[in-house]
Amino acid sequence: MELNKKVSDLLFNTKNWFLARGIDQGDIDKQGLKLIEETGELVSGYLKGKHEIIMDSIGDVAVVVVGYAMMAGVNPEQVFFTEKDDYIPDFGGVTAWIWMITDSAFQAKVAQDLGIENSLLANLQNIICYLDLICRELGYNFVSCFEQAYNEIKDRKGIVVNGSFVKEEDL
Repeated sequence: MELNKKVSDLLFNTKNWFLARGIDQGDIDKQGLKLIEETGELVSGYLKGKHEIIMDSIGDVAVVVVGYAMMAGVNPEQVFFTEKDDYIPDFGGVTAWIWMITDSAFQAKVAQDLGIENSLLANLQNIICYLDLICRELGYNFVSCFEQAYNEIKDRKGIVVNGSFVKEEDL
């Protein structure tokens, strides 16, 4: 994916959203679980053929990855890369890429626990790569999915409870 002005602005705004709510200092393990939760919503949307849910979930996973990176001390701009733009694995398609998102989330957790920053970064990059590949396969625009997710949360209020953000309406 190209780190163009649109993606750069979305990253900047998403990072500021996390900072303004103190979520960047949240519980990284809970953020990891949030990543799995949003991936589960992607799976559900895909299995049901619900394109709106798939697109929403793709954006939500991207937003969660930004927060995860911040909590892990990784610069989110490094997660949204250009080096793998032409890389398309010879296997699977959407189902395999969803599995790979789950595997990369697990591997990011292991790398974070072991303090292996390069592996953590590579796994977060892989998640974004697989999201982009899913978008390409299904005819979506990754940046539009990311933007939609940011626009959905940008005015959201809430508080951090036990290291995890809880939206105002869920309090």
